[in-house]
Amino acid sequence: MDSQIRDGRGVAIRRNGSGDPWAEEHRRKLGNQWHLRDGDETHRLTLEIECSENRTFAEMCFDSYKNRGKLIRNCGTLCRVDRKATVEAAERDLQNGSPALAHLLSDCRRDRASQDGIGGRAFLVCGRGYPYVYLEVDVDTGEIVGRTDFEKDSSWIELYENLGLTRQRACLEHWLITGEQMRNPTIGQ
Repeated sequence: MDSQIRDGRGVAIRRNGSGDPWAEEHRRKLGNQWHLRDGDETHRLTLEIECSENRTFAEMCFDSYKNRGKLIRNCGTLCRVDRKATVEAAERDLQNGSPALAHLLSDCRRDRASQDGIGGRAFLVCGRGYPYVYLEVDVDTGEIVGRTDFEKDSSWIELYENLGLTRQRACLEHWLITGEQMRNPTIGQ
C-alpha cells in the first residue's frame, strides 16, 4: 500500500508544503514518470558542509513502471542536479573546487560506471525562480559543457528532450530491464 499523498495525476505531494520551487515545478510539469529524489540529507551527513541554499537531487530510473510500489527493483540514476541561487554562485563553486560539488561529480562518475556507461550526468540549475539556467558540467573535467536558459512558459518535456535526458532515460530503462545497451532508442519512450 502506498502511504504517499498524491494529486489527481498520481504525483507525490510534499507533506510539509515546503521545498525547492524548481523541484515543485519538476513534480507538477513532468508528472510521476520522472522520479526525483532529494539528496540534501546525504550530502549534509557525509560532508557536513552543505549550505542551506544549495539543494541536490537525483533523477532516477526504474526497471518498469508496472513494478511501481515494489521494494525490490532495478534502479538507476540518470543525472544529478545541484541547485544554485545564481549562475555566479555555480561558477564560484566550480572555480573554488567546492567539496560538495566534487562529491556530486564523483557520484555521477560512479553512477555511469555502474550503469554500463549510461547516465551519470551533472547539472547545476541556477535561479531562485524562473528563468532557470541549466549548466551541464562534464563529470570528468568539471568544465561547463552546456547552458540552457529555461523560461516559465517553456515546456519541461521539450527541455528534457533537448538536453538528451529523454533519450538517455529510455536507454537506461532498457538496460535496467534487459541488461543490454539499447540500439537506436526512440525519443520519448
